Amino acid sequence: MGPHSHHTVQEGDAFCLLEETAITKARLRFATPHGDKDYTFWRNVLWSDETKIELFGHNDHHYVWRKKGEACKPKITIPTVKHGGGSIMLWGCIAAGGTGVLHKVDGIMRKNYYVDILKQHLKTSVRKLKLGRKWVFQMDNDPKHTSKVVAKWFQDNKVKE
Repeated sequence: MGPHSHHTVQEGDAFCLLEETAITKARLRFATPHGDKDYTFWRNVLWSDETKIELFGHNDHHYVWRKKGEACKPKITIPTVKHGGGSIMLWGCIAAGGTGVLHKVDGIMRKNYYVDILKQHLKTSVRKLKLGRKWVFQMDNDPKHTSKVVAKWFQDNKVKE
C-alpha cells in the first residue's frame, strides 16, 4: 500500500493498518538520524531481507468476469495446483555496489537459524561487495532480527547496525 493508496477497512484489516503505522515509525526512526549522510555512507550500507516466492501462481484469490455459458472455457480459466504448488524462502543482501549472497532457507527461519545464515554469508557478502571496514548492516525489525541471540552475535562480531 503506497502513500497515496486508498484502502477500505474491513474486518481483519485493522492489524494491517497498525502494522503499517509501526513500520512507518520504524523507518522514520532509522531515516531521521541518517538524513544528512552523503553517498559515501550509503554506498557502505548492506541491506538484507527475506522473501517467500510462490512456485506456482500466488497464494491469493483470483476473480474473473465470465459471460453466461463460458464457465469452463480454457481461455478464461486459471490453472491451479493442489495444496498451493509450494514455495521457497530466500534470504539475501544488497549494497550500492551489487548483490551479496542469496541463501535458500530450508524450513522455518527462527532466530538461531538466522544467526547461522549470518555466520555463513554476511562477511562473505561484505568481502564480495568490497565494503571495507566501515560498513553498516540494515535489516527490518522482524522479531528474529532483533532477538537477544542476534544482538549478541552482532556485538561479538562487531557488526554495526
